[in-house]
Amino acid sequence: MPRSADAFVDWHQFIVGHDIGEPFLDDPADEHGVIGRVKRTYCTVVTGIATGLVRLTTEPLDGPPEAVDDTWEDVGEVSLETSTELPMRAAGVDPTPGQEPPDPLDAHGPGCYRLRVHARGRDSYWDGSTLEVLEHYLIQSWPAPYAPPATLRATSQVGLGRPA
Repeated sequence: MPRSADAFVDWHQFIVGHDIGEPFLDDPADEHGVIGRVKRTYCTVVTGIATGLVRLTTEPLDGPPEAVDDTWEDVGEVSLETSTELPMRAAGVDPTPGQEPPDPLDAHGPGCYRLRVHARGRDSYWDGSTLEVLEHYLIQSWPAPYAPPATLRATSQVGLGRPA
């Protein structure tokens, strides 16, 4: 069952994976629509707002979703590895006071997972700062062999690489 929480983002990003807490990397970004930098155990997700709150929903699955949900503006996929030490989570740069993070994405234990990241509202307040939730993200995960990052849907200006 999906679980949601608000998360604070900064520098147009939040983190999904193990190495939550260090999103500021010096290496070049691998741009894949909604997916930003990609490492073995984590990736960044690109937001429209520069700083503020977004709504994160996580949904661990047993297998891949049947189809891409066209109610979302932008959809991308990425493969990440997980271990037993830390849960794979989606989280903002700083914990939001009084909020539990969404459920872990590695419900089937250690191994390789495919994540489908959905986004909407990224054009609402491009490069702005707001504590009003204007952007929504759904992250689904399931065990799967590694596959390269992929953009499945890009309809927002941000998703098309043309900031609003």
